[in-house]
Amino acid sequence: MLDYSPEVPDSEKDTLADLVKNLVWLMFHLGGIGQGARRPCYSRQTRNQPPWWRGSDLIAESKDDFWKLPECPQEFKQKFQQRLQGFYTPLGNLSNCTIDPTNDPTKLLSVGTVDTDQWEEVADKNCRIILCSGKSSGEKPYGLALLHDFSFKQNNNYDKNLCGSTSKPSLVWVSNLGDYQIITIFGFNKNPRLEFLKHLNDECETRLQLFLSFQVFLICVP
Repeated sequence: MLDYSPEVPDSEKDTLADLVKNLVWLMFHLGGIGQGARRPCYSRQTRNQPPWWRGSDLIAESKDDFWKLPECPQEFKQKFQQRLQGFYTPLGNLSNCTIDPTNDPTKLLSVGTVDTDQWEEVADKNCRIILCSGKSSGEKPYGLALLHDFSFKQNNNYDKNLCGSTSKPSLVWVSNLGDYQIITIFGFNKNPRLEFLKHLNDECETRLQLFLSFQVFLICVP
């Protein structure tokens, strides 16, 4: 149930509800919550020390068709684009901005500077969102297993410029939706993220680009 601030006019409540509903859908399918938000939940029961579980999954306990997850990757892509547009349309109405759904990547904004050790956690022209599937490895689904692959490690440790660290935000989010994973890569155009994206392009069984295959651009009206 959505509760409104007294500052929200009655005329805008339905628009705000549409915005929040689609935003929550995107949150459920791009990541989790809390410290494990960037990784899907997976078991570590075979290890000899805790933690016995890592990551987190968000699962909507609803029979509403709005939350029904398609089995076919292509159908998920269509639903993802529908939910993304369902977010930006009310956002444009509330912010008095025009949404330009053109497919010209040169018009998408770039936020901040991207380098090996510098990026912004924002869906701009330096971000890619990929649907992929492949063989799991041990307790980890394909997308996470690839991210944690030994070839991407440095001195037998996870590369903080790919996997993040306790002092750095994560550059790669992995959400496990069962038959496939959704991978969000920030600052994709610099290594080691670019190399990781190339591996996704070359090795996964199924690959669909969700963003930037569908762009939205904000043109604010004064």
